[in-house]
Amino acid sequence: DLFVTWSDEGIPNGAPYSCVCVMEPDGPGNMGDFGGENAAGAWTLLVEDSMSSANGGSLESWCLRIFAGGSLFLRGDANGDGAVVPLVDAIFILNWQFTDGPEPPCLDAADVDGSNATLALVDGLYLLQWSFVDGPPPPSPGAEVCGADPDGEAADGPDCATPPDGCNP
Repeated sequence: DLFVTWSDEGIPNGAPYSCVCVMEPDGPGNMGDFGGENAAGAWTLLVEDSMSSANGGSLESWCLRIFAGGSLFLRGDANGDGAVVPLVDAIFILNWQFTDGPEPPCLDAADVDGSNATLALVDGLYLLQWSFVDGPPPPSPGAEVCGADPDGEAADGPDCATPPDGCNP
């Protein structure tokens, strides 16, 4: 029951390993050491069960996601609270456009239809249509899994550099 994401910004490596959490790697070195390296080639995963329990264990699945820069966001999380709540986020987008409300902290997150333009009426209605009348879901990275901008560029907006809580590569 190990569900850990390794990141230099995680909690220190150590028990309990039964958490669903982000943890620092146990070195030598850190994840940042791979910056600028080519990700192509063979990858090897070494798994060692050093616990003295008699219950055994097995590796059922694992994945390697290469985060190649840019910013992480949830498409549709217009208010930057780390969750897509369609009615709340749609109202936030419309309020920004039509009542001079606060600007979305990450414009790419407010670009719900993925058009590379944040148009409040279009994006607000897209979010409502997806949620309430079975319209198409927001495109990659999507509204449920945090991800990087698919065009490979840094996300637009002053707070895109800091992903919302729970949004980890």
